[in-house]
Amino acid sequence: MAISGNSHAVDVNALVAAEPGGQVESETAQTNGDTVVAETMEEGFQVAHQDLMNQNTDGVRTIVVGSGMGFLSTGTADYSTYDNLNATLLSKKAAFNRAAMTAKSGLLGAFSKPEIACEQISESYVETVDTGSESVGNVGQFSAEECAQEVQGSLSGYVTFDVHDDSEAKVVRVTLISTEKTRNAADTSLGGHMAGSDLQGMFNAVMTDLRKGVLPPLGGKVISVPDSNEMVVIGFGSAINRQNSNATIQRRLEGVAQNQARMRANAALLGILQGEEVYHRGEFEESQMETTEQFTNDPAIDGPEGVKKMDEERSEFLNIMRDTQSFRNAAAGNLPQGVVNRSFKSDDGYWTYALAIFSPSLSEAAGAAAAAPESGSAGESGGESGAEKEPTGLAGGGMNDSAANPQGPSGSVSDADSL
Repeated sequence: MAISGNSHAVDVNALVAAEPGGQVESETAQTNGDTVVAETMEEGFQVAHQDLMNQNTDGVRTIVVGSGMGFLSTGTADYSTYDNLNATLLSKKAAFNRAAMTAKSGLLGAFSKPEIACEQISESYVETVDTGSESVGNVGQFSAEECAQEVQGSLSGYVTFDVHDDSEAKVVRVTLISTEKTRNAADTSLGGHMAGSDLQGMFNAVMTDLRKGVLPPLGGKVISVPDSNEMVVIGFGSAINRQNSNATIQRRLEGVAQNQARMRANAALLGILQGEEVYHRGEFEESQMETTEQFTNDPAIDGPEGVKKMDEERSEFLNIMRDTQSFRNAAAGNLPQGVVNRSFKSDDGYWTYALAIFSPSLSEAAGAAAAAPESGSAGESGGESGAEKEPTGLAGGGMNDSAANPQGPSGSVSDADSL
């Protein structure tokens, strides 16, 4: 899909991340259910994104323009804060993962045919007792329902459009986008597309593009290098920098964070290039009982003596519901030759972010030059901890709604103009 022939950057100030209650000014875009018809992909994505934010819900939108279709999928998840800052950051990291898996399953659902199975049961009864002087009765009904929906398949060629951490509500959001351009980027990069000769120029273009948006904790991005036909694919990864009072343990944990972030970035890149298996099963079970009783019947007493009229008629209602959402993502395979890794610490020092960068130029240069050095070290070995103390129970307690909650990455990642 030829989204746009222009390689210039969209006005960054115009790409403010959508927030609930906002509005995108458009005289041409039309929304029909989950479909947005627009003149450009940029306009369509922003209208669809704002629509999902105003509804404050997860969802998928299809964007239709004259040259083809794109898909936008948003997932959200909540987290908790604790006295231990590490626990707060880990809860937030897990929430970003859940939100991303929700968005991925939404994209996959737009491309595939979900399998659905539902069963409903309904029962009712009437009991009466009549004597020579009066009549009493009991009525009741019971219903049950079980529904499950599964979607499974390979997903590739998606990019991260937006991430947001609402530190007040303790909710994170991840928005993914898939267009023909992003889906073809992997084929283009892996299919022997002409490589550029200016590696430094390519890296400058990549870093310039990345600085226009936030560095997300996960997902990926596709960048078109100006003045060449080359596509650069980037996988993002992250890890929290655990805090520890022991300096030796702290240094080793920093190395662990770099390794974790790097591996996650490599896995994200592999998923974009070769595809990752995405599985989602959502199911719920619900049962309900309603009764109205005028008498009781004691089964321990045989005969009419066991039947007792109630002084007052009694009505009861009970509904029990359980909803389960299961996600599984898996990426396995070999990365192409020439992947370059870079890692950075966040400004507040609480996160390590990693990039896995691939392009035909890098693959071509990999056989002739050593891989670029990665920032930071892989951690230090050795070192003795302080004198051992009697261990204490650690699992319980610590939740604190007022605990420190550093703002997570929030803002646009990919320019809608370039998708």
